[in-house]
Amino acid sequence: MDSSSGVASGLLHWIASPPRAILRRRLWRSSNKELFASRFASTNRLTENWPIRVTVEDGEFVVHDGQQSLCIARQERVQLYKKGLAHRLNRLALEYVLNDVPVRAGDLVVDIGANIGEVGLMLAQRHGCRVIAIEPEVEEFRCLKRNLASIEAQCINQPLWSSATDLRFYSKNDTGDSSLFEVEDPTGVRVVRASTLKDVLDQSGAQRVRLVKLEAEGAEPEILDGAYDWLERIEYLTADVGPERGMSQQSTAVPVIAKMQAAGFELMHVSSPRLVCLFRNLRLPMAERS
Repeated sequence: MDSSSGVASGLLHWIASPPRAILRRRLWRSSNKELFASRFASTNRLTENWPIRVTVEDGEFVVHDGQQSLCIARQERVQLYKKGLAHRLNRLALEYVLNDVPVRAGDLVVDIGANIGEVGLMLAQRHGCRVIAIEPEVEEFRCLKRNLASIEAQCINQPLWSSATDLRFYSKNDTGDSSLFEVEDPTGVRVVRASTLKDVLDQSGAQRVRLVKLEAEGAEPEILDGAYDWLERIEYLTADVGPERGMSQQSTAVPVIAKMQAAGFELMHVSSPRLVCLFRNLRLPMAERS
């Protein structure tokens, strides 16, 4: 092949298959949801071949993989499902060490920092448990309610703290970093009314909790302080204690472990790279832990 033929061949290949970088940049800079969904369909077909499609329904993104659908709040998070929805949910089970928790039908699971409700949905689908899902962000909460509509769930759009009080809430959920502590470059700041885990559980009518999943971007110690006597009625607690507290990005591992051990829990597992600790309540009688 002479040089002119090689140039022509290369040009035709470029025209037929535009570079991935250009298509990806164009996709993630899409200015509205409908445009993103349209561009995702063509970009995915040409360059990615992810086993999903994205639609916009009632103003929200919905990801489909042929088996199930999930409403998501932000286009950046589509990438989390590039191997399908089941793969994403199974990954969360591993990260939060949930496969070591014997959840059964009728059990109560409390998901603090639920985002769009993936953990509660996964556990309800697997085990038939009841779910209390707590998420302070507005957009994520709208998706959470849609995602959990098919299961027995109570959805609460409120942060938790050590006491019922008004606090400043720093939104930064494009990266999943919204917090009651100041964060760098928040997308918004508003005053919210915080509740306590004790108040939530007192009002639920429950007597026992099988599992609490706790992820609060650094507020984990304060939420545990607001649990009061309910800690003795929680069997398992899995907590994300990674470096997310405030501008200094401190880990909450030390205070959380200390509080849980003082309450009679043993540290069963620590997972990484997401720093998650799974605790089990040793003070519950064996009959109540079965």
